[in-house]
Amino acid sequence: MSVEERLARALSDQAERVDVDVERMYAGTMRRLGRPRARRSGEVLGPLVVTLAVLALLVGSVVILHQRGLRLLGPSGTSKVGGVSTSFACGGQVRVADDAGRSQDDSFLPSLDGGPRAAADEAHAPRYSYVEHGDDATLRLGNADGSLASVSTFRRSSAGWDLLTTTKCVADGGGIVVPGQDPLRLGTRETTPYPVGGWVRDPASAVLVDDRSSYDVAGLAENRTMWASQCGHRVCLVDGAPTHFVSTEVKSGKAPADITSLLLDPDSMVGRTPTLGLWVVYDANGSLSSVAMRLRDGTTRPAERISGPGWRGQAYLALGRPDQVASVQVRHRGGATTTYAATDITDPSLG
Repeated sequence: MSVEERLARALSDQAERVDVDVERMYAGTMRRLGRPRARRSGEVLGPLVVTLAVLALLVGSVVILHQRGLRLLGPSGTSKVGGVSTSFACGGQVRVADDAGRSQDDSFLPSLDGGPRAAADEAHAPRYSYVEHGDDATLRLGNADGSLASVSTFRRSSAGWDLLTTTKCVADGGGIVVPGQDPLRLGTRETTPYPVGGWVRDPASAVLVDDRSSYDVAGLAENRTMWASQCGHRVCLVDGAPTHFVSTEVKSGKAPADITSLLLDPDSMVGRTPTLGLWVVYDANGSLSSVAMRLRDGTTRPAERISGPGWRGQAYLALGRPDQVASVQVRHRGGATTTYAATDITDPSLG
């Protein structure tokens, strides 16, 4: 890390610990500058630029000086400047905008209209780096550990900065699941799961279903946790992070439900290849003996059975690859088996 980047990071960290009354400082500066004193233009500009620089450092905002006064674009959020690698370490990358600025998909098209830090904040990037060279600019977004998530290039025009290219991290095969051990296994991994908190109506009945990382729309590695709890004659499932999550409910005694949209964030899946599918069956009265996936090669794989404190029944969750799973088979205690083609199973949130 360069000296400039270490200094910028230190200033940014210090700024977050300072509570500044920006309006009062700005008003005081304008009053002082408006006093009828004989000054040359250079003498007026000097203290104003110093004040703007202090404001920018203290509140972590982008400050622009123009003919009519001061424009404050901020506060700019929590993204830290510097400490971002210049090369990708992720398994795959995809370009979502070409050299002519045409988008190949619209999943992530950053803008510099509010400045580089605003662009990083909008993407919720823990870190970013920004370099201008003449009429060209490069914005890199990074994870908390400094690994590169995406790189975007811009060119200056009469209207501002035009996006030229954007390349971001994806998983091998074009998916979004960060590579890890046994991707077809539900449960915990090396990351620490997020607590269920207020995500569900009855946290005491909640059971952890899965915890894994995936690449979001900006190519950032995001950890997500899935919980299941009983809610009446339904099972409630929720997946996400502390700042955002999605949920759905599945009724008992119904056909399997496709809840892949909980496991793989739909926004992050724009333009990507679905590499996992997740199906659920809820049995509130104990009428089922088993649920399994039938693969295209003729073999079967059992669904995982889960139940929590106070549950009336149990849920069966089947995780597989869409290109390998032919159907989901539900076996009843009386011996009958109902087969549901995987392509016909629907998402309950879309019903």
